[in-house]
Amino acid sequence: AAPAWGLEFVGDPATPDPDGPRARPVRDRMRRLGALVGTTGRHGNVLKIRPPLAFDEPHVPVLVDALRRAL
Repeated sequence: AAPAWGLEFVGDPATPDPDGPRARPVRDRMRRLGALVGTTGRHGNVLKIRPPLAFDEPHVPVLVDALRRAL
């Protein structure tokens, strides 16, 4: 299986309460921008990044740009 990375959304870093409502629009926007990501976790607050096996260094800027624009 390919490695997966996650980005957890919390409401306040001091009290890491899950923030699923914030993660979902970022996921949707990234999908519209061509970066296939999902949400996972008990509260749906973790953005799961599972690049395809063909993901290589030239693809990193595409993923990062989609995340930047979605945020």
